[in-house]
Amino acid sequence: MITPKFKVGQDDQTVTVTIFTPFCRISDAEINIDGESFTFYSTPYYLRLNMPGRLVDSELEKHHATYETDMGAFVVACQKETVGENFEGLDMLTKLLQPPGADGVKQPLIEVVGDEKKGSSSDDDCDDDEEIDWFYEQKLNEEVIVTTGHKYGFANTHTGVFTALRSELHGVVDISDPDNKNPAQRRDERHAEELSKFDENHYLADLFEDDVARQCIHFIPEFYSITRDEVVLSEANQEALLQLPRKEHLIDKR
Repeated sequence: MITPKFKVGQDDQTVTVTIFTPFCRISDAEINIDGESFTFYSTPYYLRLNMPGRLVDSELEKHHATYETDMGAFVVACQKETVGENFEGLDMLTKLLQPPGADGVKQPLIEVVGDEKKGSSSDDDCDDDEEIDWFYEQKLNEEVIVTTGHKYGFANTHTGVFTALRSELHGVVDISDPDNKNPAQRRDERHAEELSKFDENHYLADLFEDDVARQCIHFIPEFYSITRDEVVLSEANQEALLQLPRKEHLIDKR
């Protein structure tokens, strides 16, 4: 199934979800609202959003849905459970796609190296009365997970980068042959390099000739004065957010 392009807006009473589905069968569309969960399905599109606030359940028929032919989109107006509540983060589209409880990076018990799913005998022994939350994973891009070699970078997910770019990185990377050195060896070599090139005159110059440094210290970027309400994402920006991959990271506590 395809995760459709969408956008979300709000006023004091409603949250409006616009779902762009140019190739769907309008008569087959299904909408389900349950507290903070908003689900839309119409072959071949599937969208499930985890809202930052509670909506009136769809069983109470308080929502209103129309199909805008000119846009090729469903426009669903959902009533807020608490009138006047401000739902924060509706512009963070990738966060809305995350299931409940998936805000932070968690340590998975195993690393997924393939998409093949095999059944087990426990599947047949499942209690028929057990409530199961069937959540279709909304995945936009595949990720290649590094499993061999000395690793580095965020969450230790990269390796072999410097070997392929060795000639171009001369003078940029101080450590020699980082792909064949473990983290402890890289750290020791970095410390030795810093000590050998320490220059007292460099720091004295920064202390007494600080005109340039002061300009940097007192500089205030324009975005520091912009509030969340003043940020308006264009349609291109929203589409770019949806294209960002959702990644699983194997991160220890340290």
